[in-house]
Amino acid sequence: TEYGPVLLDVQKGSPADDAGLAGATRIVKQGMFQGYVIDFTGADFVLAVNGKPVERKTEILDEISQSLQSSDLTLTVRRGFNAGDVRTVKVTPKLG
Repeated sequence: TEYGPVLLDVQKGSPADDAGLAGATRIVKQGMFQGYVIDFTGADFVLAVNGKPVERKTEILDEISQSLQSSDLTLTVRRGFNAGDVRTVKVTPKLG
């Protein structure tokens, strides 16, 4: 089973957040202490960009850079480790 690169962080209000994508970084609070953990079970793994399969972060970045800022990217993603949870989402990149 292929997983592809994982999204580590999705910023609130970003195009990825608006598309419903989830990153692996989670905030953990215990008492007055706060930290971060990486939890892959609820994160999205990118399998393809605009229909082109990707295996590395650099391939995703190449596809994004080839896309015009105003055009949507179509991402095929898998949520967590469940092989049946594959879906396609559209994201409009914002450069800046």
